[in-house]
Amino acid sequence: VTVTDGRRTTLPEYGQVNVPEAEALVEQVAAIVADPAYRGSTLGVVSLLSGSGQAAYLLHRLRDRIGADEMERRALRVGDPYTFQGDERDVVFISTVAASADGDVGAFTKRDFHRRVNVAASRARDQMWLFHSIGVDDLLADDARAKLLTYCLSPRPPDDDDLVAAGVEQRCETELEREVLRQLTIHGLKPVPQYRIGTYRIDFVLAAPDGSRLAIECDGDDYGGPETFAQRLRRQSVLERVGNCVFVRLRASIFGRDPDAAMRGVWERAEQLGITPAAR
Repeated sequence: VTVTDGRRTTLPEYGQVNVPEAEALVEQVAAIVADPAYRGSTLGVVSLLSGSGQAAYLLHRLRDRIGADEMERRALRVGDPYTFQGDERDVVFISTVAASADGDVGAFTKRDFHRRVNVAASRARDQMWLFHSIGVDDLLADDARAKLLTYCLSPRPPDDDDLVAAGVEQRCETELEREVLRQLTIHGLKPVPQYRIGTYRIDFVLAAPDGSRLAIECDGDDYGGPETFAQRLRRQSVLERVGNCVFVRLRASIFGRDPDAAMRGVWERAEQLGITPAAR
């Protein structure tokens, strides 16, 4: 989201704040909260400039705009990238803060800045929204913000190298999961590995347009005994009820013999839920 009139000003109670960018972000959060398609989605808001007052201002405006109760329901967290270290949300909004109108915007070229942007850009399970008042041409080529902005302006489905670079494949815990991930991405889908709902984790989740989730579980051939398998089925029942999930289970032995046949149920369920491949 490009904020054409963005620029930083000094507010006595906050310090340096890009008010137009913050207000655009707050309005988008309010729109998503009101959208049934995002029912139950958790939210996070990240300011890339740790030393500015952007995060504090955003927190204040979000309380005013959507209310403390809604913020609690959405587990809405606001802060700089370090605030989100080790944490995730379904939808994450990022404010770059720096603006072309500011003149000197500094440089995010050191390793620490790249790490900061990488943390911010990897906190979203389903969607990331980037709000910026600065263009790629206003930044150095090796500025971490320029790389993030370039990606957001021309996204493309990930190939195998992208998966490794983004750390997505490393989140898979078994070889079966890695093979299923490749099948899903080759098909043009964008799964979220090791998706968390409460205290539970699901091997892969695909978001449907109506807010439901296609949950894909990869089962090894050794279930660990009847009791363990029964526990998995009870967990599935809970997630179907409270997590708005539709499950497909994949057996390692069937996938090993015929991956196409094993994945057929996934493609059928995805089509039923309106989950379509990303445009290439």
